[in-house]
Amino acid sequence: WSPSEGYSKGFTSALYPVILAVGYAVGFREHWIMLFAHMVNCSAVAGGMYFLYRLMSAYVGRVPAAVGTFLWPFSGIMIIGTVSGMETGLATGGFAIFIWLTSTLIRRRQAPVPFSWFTLVGAMLPLLRPEMLLALGVAWIFSTAYARSGWAYAFLSGILIVAPFGIVLLMNYVMT
Repeated sequence: WSPSEGYSKGFTSALYPVILAVGYAVGFREHWIMLFAHMVNCSAVAGGMYFLYRLMSAYVGRVPAAVGTFLWPFSGIMIIGTVSGMETGLATGGFAIFIWLTSTLIRRRQAPVPFSWFTLVGAMLPLLRPEMLLALGVAWIFSTAYARSGWAYAFLSGILIVAPFGIVLLMNYVMT
């Protein structure tokens, strides 16, 4: 909220408040909710580091991949976003996993399938950060373009990735 501008809907993340509500429900109250937010973000960054290392080591070798993976969480935006309690760590960790899933589909020349980790992670990311939708669209196009077959499944996968975000946008429009 700022004087003369009114309040803000704060619509940058539809899923993260729900995740934090789980922490609140299990007993992380008052300032302890920040501890829960840090645990969620750091766990996601650690998972993202694992998949980032797997992705990078396939292309540049193990040592450069290890160095790059180690340095990633120490970049400015990662430090600021993760220690602030915002959803940055969760979104970027999830995005690293999604990029690894995309590269796996491209290497295998498989199209995305509707009920897979690719679709599940892809559907969650725009709910964490709306701007992820653009990057997901590019990843979906590349993974589908390199596929030998299965374009109908890829199309359904794309719909399932976009649908939850579309529902949230519709709810936001109706309620505000």
